[in-house]
Amino acid sequence: PPPLYDVKTLDTTTLFADQEEIKAFNPHRFEMLHLDGILKLDASQHLIIAFKRVREDEFWCRGHMPGYPILPGVIMCEAAAQMTSYYVKKTG
Repeated sequence: PPPLYDVKTLDTTTLFADQEEIKAFNPHRFEMLHLDGILKLDASQHLIIAFKRVREDEFWCRGHMPGYPILPGVIMCEAAAQMTSYYVKKTG
């Protein structure tokens, strides 16, 4: 299937929302905050694009593929849930 969004057109230098803005809508803090920013939100297209920077000092890195940390799927799902929560609260 065709991609939902052409990432080549995405402006990665400008944030729609930073972590402080995300915290205003979501209660997650400390190790459980899994979004670093929102790059795009288009309610008319029901589209949101967010990101998480994976850092070597995160609690799961040491044991999840030592020497080659891979973001665990459960954390990917949690980041997606946080992104969705932000979208619903922001646009609802």
